[in-house]
Amino acid sequence: IFFILLENILINYMTKVNNFNPIIYEKQNNVYKSHLLKARIYKVASIINLFAICILTSSMLIAITSATSSLAAGFLLVGFTIPFFGVFYNNFNIKANKHFQKANLYKKVISELNELKKKPKSEIEKILKKLRVKNISLEHSLPILAHFNAWEKIKIDSLEAIENLKKIDSDELEVSEEIQKQVHNIYEKEILFSKLKQAECINILNHIEDKRKVEDVCTIINYGFSKRTTSILNNKDIYLIFKKKIKDEKENRKISFSEIDSSNVHDISKLIFIH
Repeated sequence: IFFILLENILINYMTKVNNFNPIIYEKQNNVYKSHLLKARIYKVASIINLFAICILTSSMLIAITSATSSLAAGFLLVGFTIPFFGVFYNNFNIKANKHFQKANLYKKVISELNELKKKPKSEIEKILKKLRVKNISLEHSLPILAHFNAWEKIKIDSLEAIENLKKIDSDELEVSEEIQKQVHNIYEKEILFSKLKQAECINILNHIEDKRKVEDVCTIINYGFSKRTTSILNNKDIYLIFKKKIKDEKENRKISFSEIDSSNVHDISKLIFIH
């Protein structure tokens, strides 16, 4: 734990003093272990919190039943206390899932980086040419390409999950609607987001000194299936909103779901990142 924390401090320090994007010099194994450790800590914390809720509730109910005169006050106290602990339980779970997702990403990055290191120089040059990348050393390009390929794997996994959902055959309207909602959520939150992160990688490959992430430039607006469909039909569709400091440069432009969906990662990169 100490070494992982130390590594995080060093990465933050290097981000400030180094001229390159942190993806280039980060230690992928340590980042993976760090996120996995944090995920497990938050998961344990959520379980402890759940036990605390159960014990507290049981204790209060026992106290209430043994003192019927304070029945109303007891139930009122339970009603206020459980939601309070429930908020912590929910937050711990959200943070655990976030770090598990990051760990899963870096597991893929490590695998992709190992595969790239096995390839001859000529093959890496072909990959960079295909991605329209110039003026970057092979050493610097490998970790960025590993991230690009990892996001491609996530896209493929998400498309497979969608195909599996579509195979579910049901005559129940409610089931069909639920499947449609799940398909949309995967597409919007996984596939389109992966395209944005690949566009970010393209930007880094062409501008290794740029430390910005998509999230630094834009706010992503995720809608459910019904709201997204309605917004598209009413020509009020918004998927990306540029942050305040970027708005003037982009003339306060907003980007739609359809625009990102129909654009390739190179066009998305140019659309989002200004140079």
